[in-house]
Amino acid sequence: MNTILRLRLLIIVISVSLTAAACGGSQTAPTSTPVGSSRPASGDPLAMIADFYEALYGGGDAASFVCAASPEVAAVFRQSAALAGIAAVAAEVDLSRMTYSASDQTADSLTVTISGDVVYRRGENEEIVEYPETSIYVVNENGTWKVCGAG
Repeated sequence: MNTILRLRLLIIVISVSLTAAACGGSQTAPTSTPVGSSRPASGDPLAMIADFYEALYGGGDAASFVCAASPEVAAVFRQSAALAGIAAVAAEVDLSRMTYSASDQTADSLTVTISGDVVYRRGENEEIVEYPETSIYVVNENGTWKVCGAG
């Protein structure tokens, strides 16, 4: 596997792992109670996770998808998104083979399991990298779904 591709996948996996570590990594509750949990969150939490991964792989602002209970994690996501963008210069990243499934869903939280393949394209070269199965804890924060740790 290309060294740049390994670096990129490693950055993403480390980012998700740091989120889990900083947020407590349990399903019982994030480090603070989700704000606005008395009202249902709008939008599709699985679509939010897909957008979160698009931001990570696209070098965008993944921090906007992170719960407020974890400001240090938001900073890590900003840094890793910048590094991921540098690592994939001139590469097109295709996340269409990624899958996102929900479990343990309540009005205030759920666990999303992510798995699948990441496809990297550079010109006519294509490389498929298996993304290791990862679970992410998601909370309802002010009526919006946010990433807040390991599931």
